[in-house]
Amino acid sequence: MQRLFANHFISQRMTMRPNHFKYLISATLILSASFLSINIHARAPLPESSLLSPIPVDERLTKGQLANGLNYYILPNSTPEKKVELRLIVKTGSLNERDDEQGLAHFMEHMAFNGTTNFPKHELVNQLEKMGVQFGADLNAYTGFNETVYILPIPTADPNNLAKGMQILEDWAFNATLADSDIEQERNVILEEWRASTQNPQARIQEQSLAVLTKDSLYAKRLPIGKTDIIEHAPPSTLRAFYKRWYRPNLMAVVMVGDVTVAQGKALIQQHFAKYNNPTEAITLPEVKLHNNPKPMIAVFEDKDLPSNTISWLQKERQDKMLTQTTADYIQVLKYTLLSQMLNSRFNELLDSAQPPFVSASAYIGSVAGIVRSKSALHLTADAAPEQQKSALTALQREVQRIVQHGFTQAELSRAKAQMLSLTLNQFNNRNKIESADKAAEYIRGETEGEYLPSLAWEASSQRAYLPYIELKDIDALARSYFTPDNRIVLVSSHDGDKALSLNDIEQILAQNSKVEAYAEKTKPTSLLNNLPKAGQIIATSYDKSLNLTTWTLSNGVKVSFKPTDFNQDEVQFIGHQAGGFSQLSDEVWRKTHWAFDALTEAGVNGLSKTQLSHLLADKIVKITLSSDETHQGVSGSFAPKDIETAMQMIYSLITGLNHNPDSFKGYLERAVAATANLSNDRMAAFQDTVERNLNRHNPRFHGAYPSATDWQATDYDLAYQSMRQAMDNANGMHFTFVGQINPKTLQRLSELYLGSLPSNLDATPSFKDNGYRPDFSKRTIEVAKGKEPLSLVHIAWGGETTYDRSERLALDAIGHIMTMRLTDQLREEQGGVYSIQAQGDVDRLPYAHFSFSIDFPCKPENSETLIQSALSVLQQLIDKGPTAQELEKFQKARAVGYREQLKNNSFWLNQLQATQKNGVSAQDILTYEQRLNALNVSDIQNTARKYLSSDGVTAVLKPE
Repeated sequence: MQRLFANHFISQRMTMRPNHFKYLISATLILSASFLSINIHARAPLPESSLLSPIPVDERLTKGQLANGLNYYILPNSTPEKKVELRLIVKTGSLNERDDEQGLAHFMEHMAFNGTTNFPKHELVNQLEKMGVQFGADLNAYTGFNETVYILPIPTADPNNLAKGMQILEDWAFNATLADSDIEQERNVILEEWRASTQNPQARIQEQSLAVLTKDSLYAKRLPIGKTDIIEHAPPSTLRAFYKRWYRPNLMAVVMVGDVTVAQGKALIQQHFAKYNNPTEAITLPEVKLHNNPKPMIAVFEDKDLPSNTISWLQKERQDKMLTQTTADYIQVLKYTLLSQMLNSRFNELLDSAQPPFVSASAYIGSVAGIVRSKSALHLTADAAPEQQKSALTALQREVQRIVQHGFTQAELSRAKAQMLSLTLNQFNNRNKIESADKAAEYIRGETEGEYLPSLAWEASSQRAYLPYIELKDIDALARSYFTPDNRIVLVSSHDGDKALSLNDIEQILAQNSKVEAYAEKTKPTSLLNNLPKAGQIIATSYDKSLNLTTWTLSNGVKVSFKPTDFNQDEVQFIGHQAGGFSQLSDEVWRKTHWAFDALTEAGVNGLSKTQLSHLLADKIVKITLSSDETHQGVSGSFAPKDIETAMQMIYSLITGLNHNPDSFKGYLERAVAATANLSNDRMAAFQDTVERNLNRHNPRFHGAYPSATDWQATDYDLAYQSMRQAMDNANGMHFTFVGQINPKTLQRLSELYLGSLPSNLDATPSFKDNGYRPDFSKRTIEVAKGKEPLSLVHIAWGGETTYDRSERLALDAIGHIMTMRLTDQLREEQGGVYSIQAQGDVDRLPYAHFSFSIDFPCKPENSETLIQSALSVLQQLIDKGPTAQELEKFQKARAVGYREQLKNNSFWLNQLQATQKNGVSAQDILTYEQRLNALNVSDIQNTARKYLSSDGVTAVLKPE
């Protein structure tokens, strides 16, 4: 049950804290920065006693060990309410396997779900589904190189559930039955997982890359998915021996976060785990380390079907990685993070140009390849345009030389410090609302990687205290310590054939040492708006007490709704939408513009470039972007409450001051053309494109799932810019909704100033139109032959126009849920023909009322027809006999659990409120969902299935050539 579809080895987390790592670029204008109200200049050295102080464990966390060596982590937490996140960590992964056991750590993970002493066969999944826990979506597990982790979220509205959950953890740990018949039946399921996760060019390249990155180590020989001949033929006795040898208390940990007291948690752990002793068989834990390489290691991997050309440049540290345990260690982590941020900022500036040297680039410091915990490295990654690998690597080398020769600037360091501290302070402000699953993941890293586990209060105060001691010379010295020829690895993954970089090319580029100019700071603008707009005023107010929702109507026809919440203590999310969207564009204008709209914000606003904006807003947490679809256009994003005025200025600026800059589009176009150039060779992308073109064969407005080179050539930036500006010139009818930590008086003042001043024409209310084109779901089979991999994808789809009925929408959702359970039982557990399978259905209102339903699964090509018939047979049984009462109850329970959690989520409320506004329905529908859910009966589901799914749909199959 590995969780990555495309990767066949688990990419482990870096040891750096999650709030300190990796700023990546976006194609939209996302402005994320922060404020640092401390003295950032150097001070006298810290006393040695301070540097040697140990990092304290969060005082709210109870961390302990049973007499048998089992570790435990208990944290009472109320987000979400009535739920406990349980984790069983077994510090056994593929590195623990013998030569004849390759794949058995992962095999054992599968078998834990196939019968235990207290939950025979599939009764475990059945019991959890009755609680509302969904197999795959909630209940899951993964196997990595170093550990196997079982994931079990338990709803606690029924207090008996937690004890049952702990019994499941105990059974996974010690009481798996491992019957011969169950093992034999599971072999095909694991082989299907192998097929789905390894049969693609990315997986092939990852395996080859790992062999170089971990040369002469066990990593390259122990991929967690294992070897197919062992999966197929390993004797059951060998698997049972592996389980007995490695599933032992002193290699385990239990994590318990959520609706539980410390006393209750300790008692349950003692009850279920203290009685087990460690096996007498002696074991040797693997200690896998990487050798240093005195000379650079380089390699080029070629696969014509790769979607992109990727350059990976690693600079390994000379010393093996040590645990972060003291203040001095923590300060070193801060330096790593600052260096990563500053490198990423340099790369982002290079992308903000008419001729970017690469499609994308990023930097981070962490475990080699994300998996080798004994060795850290600085990773530089760049995607190169077709036939531009040489220029991309040259650009990376040039930036490396710029840093080695000249270092960074004080302004860059100041911005990086501000960004770092702001993110930590943002998390600190929201410390009481952190999701239990996030804390559980942190404790897994603490157990398996030795990650330090302090409180956010300690981190915030430590950063305020220690960041001033980090000087520019420290970061420059750190960068120079990395960028040396020794311990350097450069890997190129290419689809360019004979145009790819050669080993000689790479060596020559890396040997370049010519003098380069120092980085020059751009002039920092002093304000986002030169002049404040003329404010409008509120002319009407309404309040819905049951929703705690206030709505103002402004004098320019704009509406503002807001719902104050405390779900996140340092966040406001918003959406502003207006009817119209792409539907108002003629077929010809749409053809020329629709690939360009995502590029518009690359130009910046109010005469300021994207780079200038990032520098100007370096003391703010604001994320805002334009958003458009077929029926609406507008803006959306989030911000910290302290930065509300900046956010409102950005909203105003995006709507009224979007720059027209052909050079910025040229840069975007170069990157976009490169990013999509080889998608026609990607069999998954080609399958999607072929199917969607076939479904939309009568729609002249459909131009493919992704753009071709011809599409890009025909794209008209000027026309797209004019179309967007025209749509935004009349704000009448635009509706903004804000959800989160809102001060009503502040929001009122700023709404009148920045939203009430938006240009509008009260005599014209924008609207969208239905262009009349409909997908064709008439019965037929679409076969796509692409690639050589022995993997098929099956997509069976129904759809069509209907009359919107919210009860039928709920029933179709239930059909998808119930069919997924039935199909999993039949096609996976009984036939062993698939690893994963999903059915889903919906009814939508816009741009016209229509329904959709689909069944999707990957499989062995020669099994596709049999499995399609099996899936259709399962569906027909549902149509003929309807669901059982127990299936309906499982669906209701799962949706009720999810709904109650979502009621404490800003995103849920924002999206639901927006949907009611767009669809013109009462927002009270949000509150009555559970009533409608409980009113659903088996007849409703059967009748809906008969109505929509009795006729044959479209069957699409991807096969190898």
